[in-house]
Amino acid sequence: MLFPVVANLWKTGAAPGALIALVTAKTLVSPIRMITYEAPLLGWPFTIVRCVPALFVPPIMGILGQWLFNLLMKK
Repeated sequence: MLFPVVANLWKTGAAPGALIALVTAKTLVSPIRMITYEAPLLGWPFTIVRCVPALFVPPIMGILGQWLFNLLMKK
């Protein structure tokens, strides 16, 4: 459900780094998955330990993705 939105944002001119960060964040930090699957099955301590580092990954991936996109598009 997210990928058609991302494709439409790409067509309208959104920056690749922002789109990469969006897809990464949706994949890593999903409240529905946390509440329905991870917390009941694995416990809140594990869920929090997994989620906190995941909050820092999407911005890093967005920055790296934008840098790589700019590097490859210079040709």
